[in-house]
Amino acid sequence: MFRYRLSEAAQGDVLDILAWTDEQFGEAARSRYESLTVAALRDLARQPDRPGSLARPELGVGVRSWHLRLSREHVKPGAGIVR
Repeated sequence: MFRYRLSEAAQGDVLDILAWTDEQFGEAARSRYESLTVAALRDLARQPDRPGSLARPELGVGVRSWHLRLSREHVKPGAGIVR
């Protein structure tokens, strides 16, 4: 598994997104979204260039993007589905 590190800015963005989700949709939705985010980070740590990831050279060398919906199948059972 590859090692990864989120920048402070990225960590702040994730926390802000989770806080906004909680405010707009409630704690249960925030928990589902958090579980999906963790699953996506684990997926990318295992295989950064996995099928479905897109090269994003306009953002920097080696930068890729990944849509969270592609990690839905890897969320722990019972966490719920983010739609």
